Amino acid sequence: MPSAQKRDSTKALRRRRWRCTLHILIYLTTALICFTADTLHAQTTPEPFPRRPIRIIVYTGPGGLIDFTARKFAEVARKYDSSQPIVIINKPGAGGIVAFDEVLQQPADGYNVLAVTRSNITKIVSANREDLIDAVDWIAYLMDNPHVVITNTDSGLDTWDGLQQHSQKNAGRQLWLGADIGGVKHISAINVWERTGIKARWIPYASGGQAVSALLGEIGHVYFGNPADATGKPQLKIVAVCAAERMSAFPEAPTFTELGIPGLEHENIWRGLALKKGTPQHILDWFDDICRKVTADAEWRDTWRSEGITLTYKPTAEFTKIVEADRAEFRTRLIQLGLIKQRNEEKLFGVIHPESAVSLTNLLLITIFFVSLILVVRSPYKHHFGEVAISAAAAILACILLVMSFLLPQPNEVDRVGASGVPRLWSVALLLLAAMQVVILLGRKIGGVKLEENIATASTSQGLLFVPFVLLFAAYLGAVVFFGYILSTLIFLPLAMWLIRYRKFVTISLIALCWLAFAYFVFEKTLFVDLPRGIFAGFFQ
Repeated sequence: MPSAQKRDSTKALRRRRWRCTLHILIYLTTALICFTADTLHAQTTPEPFPRRPIRIIVYTGPGGLIDFTARKFAEVARKYDSSQPIVIINKPGAGGIVAFDEVLQQPADGYNVLAVTRSNITKIVSANREDLIDAVDWIAYLMDNPHVVITNTDSGLDTWDGLQQHSQKNAGRQLWLGADIGGVKHISAINVWERTGIKARWIPYASGGQAVSALLGEIGHVYFGNPADATGKPQLKIVAVCAAERMSAFPEAPTFTELGIPGLEHENIWRGLALKKGTPQHILDWFDDICRKVTADAEWRDTWRSEGITLTYKPTAEFTKIVEADRAEFRTRLIQLGLIKQRNEEKLFGVIHPESAVSLTNLLLITIFFVSLILVVRSPYKHHFGEVAISAAAAILACILLVMSFLLPQPNEVDRVGASGVPRLWSVALLLLAAMQVVILLGRKIGGVKLEENIATASTSQGLLFVPFVLLFAAYLGAVVFFGYILSTLIFLPLAMWLIRYRKFVTISLIALCWLAFAYFVFEKTLFVDLPRGIFAGFFQ
């Protein structure tokens, strides 16, 4: 009996196990079917778009043309889909790189849109961030406006022929004003110069507005930029247009083609939209539809009628081809200008990356610095350890700055100093400081005075001289604004030398005159930077 009960119990346990297993299989099968059906449904019927507000990221602050473009687009687009608002977010910085990074950190779901311009391409290429170009889909080319040549009629340059004659008479001295070095307008200006034979120099400003103000002040001869920059300024005139046909907003302005100079029809600035790569197709289709409707909208077209802007929608495929062509052109031009290096120059002497070479050199210099200090402790100059340390630190820092400057853009035809020039100037100043300290330590004679006998006196008088020097420098800055650089320097440089008890007036006069000659040729003649002239500005006109 017990054995029969045991068998029945075993059979019952097996039946329960089978039923449990069957229930699990049925549950898993049902779940799999539901999951598959839901996936298929999701694939065939994507989630409606948009379901929350869309953000358009603008790479400038409020008030710029691309900012106004984005805001007007958002306003008109609401006519055709009012389900969700479109908001504008300003993320200025690094010529658009900050805005690109902002969008690329978000999901590829269409809710973060980039407002882009042709200027972004030059900034991205010059910053060696071409990965950003490949990381987005260029979904909508919305508009473009041609670059134009604008002159100030008060200068007598009111025709293209007159401008060419002026260039020939003043070879290389004609000044063209615009935004940025290596920017889209600068590169277009170079293309114009090559086609027309103009010899000129590019004078960069932080913005087009500042360049226009400079032209109004007759600081330069030409402003190269947007046609709208001449609106409402009667003394400014558009003398040539980079377009195939005349602009309806400026019908009196001739095109380069009409002037007998073809090949400049596509020197323009475009604006459009971009999305993070990987955005679902149905969202791309939504943007394609809304952009076509906005482009055809009467309010949208009326907004730009007087701005010299061409409204033309180009979808992803066409837009991407334009971006790639611009990328190649800008890279070539920036290499020619010396603002970036060729990709095959990434290794120093074909062996080591420049960054690695700089790091190794800096490490070696720092090691030499500390070894030198250890040796000083065991030398006759151990009582001057602090002075030796300052001198050695200045010399080592000068060498580090000099080595690092080779990684920066070198001087070129556009920028006579180059980004490398500033650290090199600092390195020279630091080396001079170190050399002066060494002279003091060695007790050399300067001006007939043996400095090692007066070190104690000099060290006690430095604190007393500090306040007069600060006051003298402040007075000098004020005088430069009022009396101009030349007269102020002639007065205050001798005063500074008199303050340190140097009484050789012939030598002082020669030093002052040599310095003024140096400043004039470096700033006025080489860098084309006007020295302050104060109340005597009219005398130099």
